[in-house]
Amino acid sequence: MAIYYPTPLLVVVFPAHLMLLAMEGLLLSVLKRDGELWRRIYLECCRALWRERVRLVNERRSAQRNRRIGLWRFLALFTPMPYKLKMLLCHGLPEVH
Repeated sequence: MAIYYPTPLLVVVFPAHLMLLAMEGLLLSVLKRDGELWRRIYLECCRALWRERVRLVNERRSAQRNRRIGLWRFLALFTPMPYKLKMLLCHGLPEVH
């Protein structure tokens, strides 16, 4: 996501995505009554983003420099129903081992 989104969208969507990811982790941890879940998965995801930030920025520069489609064509692939919400409605809460 951080690599391929056009900059005007990334500025808005990326912080919202991180906030939703944190809320998802918190909610899942509370519902499963497992605080370790938050640490092992969601906090580790944030740490990995921070550790890999230089590589991600370099890959983003390269991808954006070589992009071939415009904003509207990029957005045409999106659906209104978020994938994780669709999976939750179809399958219920995930099992985490």
